[in-house]
Amino acid sequence: MTRALFLIIAFGIISRICIFAFSPPTNAYDDHLEAVSRTVVAIETNKRVRPWDCWQCYQPPLYYWTSSGVVSIASTVLSDVGSWKSVQALSLLASVGTLLLTALALTIVLPRPEQLPAVYASAAMMSIMPRAIYSSAMATNDAFLECVVAIALVGYLLLGRGEKRARLGMLLVSLGTVAACWTKQSGLVLLVPLTGLLVATLAGVWRPPAQLTRTTIVVASSVTLALASLDELWRFSQSEIFLVSNQHFFDYAINQAPGSVSRINFFDFRFIELLQDVFMGPTPIDSFWTELAARFWFDYERRFFPINAYSLSVGRVIYLAAAPLTLYALYFYMVGLTMRPHDFKRLTLFLFSAAFFAAPILQTLRLPYYSSMKAAFVLPGLPAILCLVALGAATSLTTRTGRYATWGVVACSVLVGLLHIISQAGLSNDAWNHGLSGPLWPLPPLP
Repeated sequence: MTRALFLIIAFGIISRICIFAFSPPTNAYDDHLEAVSRTVVAIETNKRVRPWDCWQCYQPPLYYWTSSGVVSIASTVLSDVGSWKSVQALSLLASVGTLLLTALALTIVLPRPEQLPAVYASAAMMSIMPRAIYSSAMATNDAFLECVVAIALVGYLLLGRGEKRARLGMLLVSLGTVAACWTKQSGLVLLVPLTGLLVATLAGVWRPPAQLTRTTIVVASSVTLALASLDELWRFSQSEIFLVSNQHFFDYAINQAPGSVSRINFFDFRFIELLQDVFMGPTPIDSFWTELAARFWFDYERRFFPINAYSLSVGRVIYLAAAPLTLYALYFYMVGLTMRPHDFKRLTLFLFSAAFFAAPILQTLRLPYYSSMKAAFVLPGLPAILCLVALGAATSLTTRTGRYATWGVVACSVLVGLLHIISQAGLSNDAWNHGLSGPLWPLPPLP
């Protein structure tokens, strides 16, 4: 790792530690701690929580099993708040892991020294992405999913290189895929690249590296598919609903806007309205891409910032700075995607990014509420997206304009990160004492 890449990653880690330190463990969009508390009781009685037992009990169990172990151990030496803070720390560790794995993936994709500026630009965007920083401070399964998906991505990239680490790559693919499917329902989209790997191997379209036989790939992929599907099959056996949701049992979201697919616009982007309504408001709420972008780049749903003149100004500045960063990413993503040849590496990155982009679209079509238009659904695919962006950006480094644009992205990302974290730290007390879109969740009793 070069010194510049180390500093970029260190900046991202420090940003995550800061927001984790400021944020209480009960600050999250949904109450996952209730599901953790119920899981502790269920494990003690050799049972498993059922999908309808609580709002988040429909989720796959891996995060809740892990968290229940952490809080049970922590409660023997820490206070109530400290014990639940330990659960929150899982998200911090997972987010830091995702950042490090993203840096690794970028250096696998672009190993040559002359390509490093493109690596720095993508790593900088990952380091300062507000949505990723927020998930690092929330006691939810989101950051956990991001980390295990990044593990699977690195596995595919190692597998595609065809070197000595091909066996390790296949192991990481299997572990990451199973863990993702057992962590969050949207993790099931990792079955898409795995199925692609299996079909390509069976059809002879892709030749496995010398360290792995065709039979090994087929058997490992098939076993992984079976293990990854088991939890979804269990939840189906309990509820008789495929891809069961909490909204099948609770009507909390029934009055959420837009409320109907016919009211959602998938073909516009309301940037001016977003600058006017920095936080969630009635104007952009039926614009799918506006909602998605707003949740990526700022505290759109108000869990960290209060509403006041200062935070509104901060939000507008960040949205304005995010515009060129987003355009840079979109342009070079398309360049990276259309480059020749379409090798294993590029096709894998496309399948990852497309699968996680499809997740919020499909969820919104199924449940047409603003709570379905989540950037958190796309976030696990961000390392793959940024790897494609880096591939595209590397082709421009032979020109002065390309080099200036790439280093400009690094500088702009760092400035956005500094503004975001310094502003959030200064406004945190106001945010949590008043001004959030909803109250902090109650702290569950210790087991």
